[in-house]
Amino acid sequence: MLQKDIKQVICSLVSELDFYFEERGFKRRKNGLIYVRKVGTTIQKIDMVFFSNPSYYQNVLAHIYPHMEILFPNVNSTAKIFASKLIPEKWLDKFTIRQPIQIYSNSEDFCLKDISNYECLKEEMLAFLKEYTMPLLEQLTCEKD
Repeated sequence: MLQKDIKQVICSLVSELDFYFEERGFKRRKNGLIYVRKVGTTIQKIDMVFFSNPSYYQNVLAHIYPHMEILFPNVNSTAKIFASKLIPEKWLDKFTIRQPIQIYSNSEDFCLKDISNYECLKEEMLAFLKEYTMPLLEQLTCEKD
């Protein structure tokens, strides 16, 4: 399957998660793969990164590897003062925290093996988001968190 066709399938899968994110104040552009919400001055994102036809998996159309990104502007302003020689300034303007959402869990990778496992994969992702990701984001809404 071609990369553009795989992206279309991934966009379709992600659109079925919109209801969950919208209930929590996140928005996503129509054909985008990034959910964004602002809580006070904090900006939170879930980026549905994916790799099509990954060489590290046999017979997999796509490996979905979502990332969580949080920007605390005041933390980054302080970091610019003290760490601008260590951290590229272009990064300091974009995020405070960015990491794959599955990094500290024992969950299986999100792999789209074929179109028929679309529903199953959607349910796996939704369960993971409910159990691990959203509770963490609810706790990280301001600098003191």
